[in-house]
Amino acid sequence: MLVSLMCVLGVFGWLERPTLDWRARWFGNFSPGASRDLVIVGIDDQAISSVQRWPWDRVHLADAVREIRRAGAKVIALDILLEESQGPQRDEWFETGNEVDGDAALAQAISHPDIVLPIRLRPREREDGGEIDSSAQMTSAAMRRILQEYNADLIANEPYERVQARVREIVALEAPGAAMFDRDKVGAAAWEAAAWLARHMPTCSFTPGDSKLRLPMATTAAPIASSLRGVRVGAIGDVSGDAFDSGGVMRSVPLVAMFADRAWPSLGVAAGAMFVDADASALRVERTSSGT
Repeated sequence: MLVSLMCVLGVFGWLERPTLDWRARWFGNFSPGASRDLVIVGIDDQAISSVQRWPWDRVHLADAVREIRRAGAKVIALDILLEESQGPQRDEWFETGNEVDGDAALAQAISHPDIVLPIRLRPREREDGGEIDSSAQMTSAAMRRILQEYNADLIANEPYERVQARVREIVALEAPGAAMFDRDKVGAAAWEAAAWLARHMPTCSFTPGDSKLRLPMATTAAPIASSLRGVRVGAIGDVSGDAFDSGGVMRSVPLVAMFADRAWPSLGVAAGAMFVDADASALRVERTSSGT
């Protein structure tokens, strides 16, 4: 009983982690090897030094996506969060001196059914241990309520002005401390972000079959930069579970996350489903005999 309790409390984690690494290396010697169908295009130190800045201008990301597509990739999972707009910038790559709109270039490159974009369906933990920005929390709460209350087709196609009164009420309910002048700003942001998710919801998420299933509850603000929210991609996948443990190594990643009563696959699951021509909306999560 004591040993079981210590396992649940994670007392043996310091021993489990290194042995897990050893077991992975040992059994890896007997595995058939990495699939030739999977290629990782990494942004390493050499790639960053060649461009001489990070984050890259989105013009470069757009070029990379197009080149990978020309190389014959069936699915391109872009594991880079695009939560903020970049805006027009001076062209430093070709040194033309002209301003280039990286957001527009990237939007054009990724508006394709072979693209899988990452989203963060749970709040990013601040390194300083502080609280998440209050406006982001308000937007998050309103966005979740909108997705639960409205039909996905209506959200995806209805302009904010037509639902403004009700969304203001939702903001007031979810964030009673919000000032009156903030409710339109938060409401508009929440509606626009909800509309982006709603466009992908039918094919990129599913309803868990077991109502008792408990998955990580999501609370997030806008999952993608406002300048890219008009983009329709092949699939989207959650990356909010990607986290390093105390040893600085990522050893586990949740396969699904819950948001607005829907289950959203992780980026890897979404990309894998697309590669084998499976519909993410047909996925199901089953409970094991242990109840997990």
